[in-house]
Amino acid sequence: MAPIITVRKSIWHWVAFGFLLLFLFFLPLYEAPKNIFSVLFVFWGGWIAFRRQCAYELFSSKDPVAWVFLLLAMTPFFAGIGSPVMESGERFSSALNWSLMPLVALVLLMLTFSRNQLVWILRVLCFGTVFAVIHGFAHWTHGYVELNSVGHVNQSALYLAFSLIPAGLLMLFRQYWADLILIGG
Repeated sequence: MAPIITVRKSIWHWVAFGFLLLFLFFLPLYEAPKNIFSVLFVFWGGWIAFRRQCAYELFSSKDPVAWVFLLLAMTPFFAGIGSPVMESGERFSSALNWSLMPLVALVLLMLTFSRNQLVWILRVLCFGTVFAVIHGFAHWTHGYVELNSVGHVNQSALYLAFSLIPAGLLMLFRQYWADLILIGG
């Protein structure tokens, strides 16, 4: 009976890892798939983390990073209370979008990944960025090239600047020559 439980835990972890990879791929590309896969990763990965008790240990140890991400995820729900600018339904919908990123970071903090999985995360981040840049140039209609999901040109530039970090880490941990193609892209 014990090996079946181990296999199930392994399958659940791989499903959460797959949702994470899909979220990271669509992060600079399209808003809807990015949001769908981030929600699936937060629910699935959060369920795994709480089921394995590591989330309880993280919060009971008073780790300030975990509490900061939790507070960042909660603050959009309190922003704008009493403001006549947005109705409560619109504000709640917007708060869900703004709270997803800190929740993804919190679940990432709670889960453990092997070195091979971390390299795959770097590969998907680089591939998604290269694909988004190619997509941006293919659909370029005015002024500056923008990444589709990221939005404004300044935000696109920041995303591309921050994507140099995974590219640099992938260069350090590269295992195959094809990783150099992603880095060079």
